[in-house]
Amino acid sequence: MKYVHKYAHMRTTVELPDDIFRMAKRVTVERGCTFRELVTTALQHELSGHRGEKKVPRRELPAIYLPADAPILHMTPEELAAAEASAEAERFHALDR
Repeated sequence: MKYVHKYAHMRTTVELPDDIFRMAKRVTVERGCTFRELVTTALQHELSGHRGEKKVPRRELPAIYLPADAPILHMTPEELAAAEASAEAERFHALDR
């Protein structure tokens, strides 16, 4: 027995950058298809995993080992954000000099 989800045909709103929208509209004219057909085809292609294409291997992030008494290990998210903002402000002011 085949089941169909109640949202088999769903309307949605997607915000696109102007340049992407213009390219998409141009492609619909060139192919003689609707915007809906183009978006559906593009999503099917993207979600199918690009069969035949090699996937780019993920890079592993380097491990950083800190001593148990490193101050950063005991900072709250708010303190970390403030420290990041301060460091970014210092870098910005260094560029102005």
